[in-house]
Amino acid sequence: MTESFADSVISSNTWITLGFRIVPEILNAVKVRLAADRRSSGNSKLAVGHYLDAALRNAPTEVGDQVASAQAFLTQRMGVVDSGRQSTYRVGPQAQALATSLNAALQEADHARKGIFVVSAALESLLLSLDVEGELPSPNMFAREG
Repeated sequence: MTESFADSVISSNTWITLGFRIVPEILNAVKVRLAADRRSSGNSKLAVGHYLDAALRNAPTEVGDQVASAQAFLTQRMGVVDSGRQSTYRVGPQAQALATSLNAALQEADHARKGIFVVSAALESLLLSLDVEGELPSPNMFAREG
């Protein structure tokens, strides 16, 4: 997550705004984590897009793995999910590449309209790993001394 934030600042010219649909329960969980991370790190510039970018950097890139991810996400919820509304977020080049090809690739594999679940599953996975890591430290924790 911190890599995504740093990239968004250092290479901001490579980041663009794209539309995404995220399952509301997952988006709410991201917003809760975002608020906690802003408090623990003192970084008020953190945004949902940084979490989305970090999640998509680690999302499956093979269509079969994407389908499996979406199916597992839906199975865990017995298929009962709200599709939410589309919102726009700034993401970096790697996330852009995945996002712009995702729906077409899934449609070609006869799994149209599953992109929301691939993205939501990737975000859920990121949140679980962040929970294991604990609080987000202050950026000055990474500064060089001396």
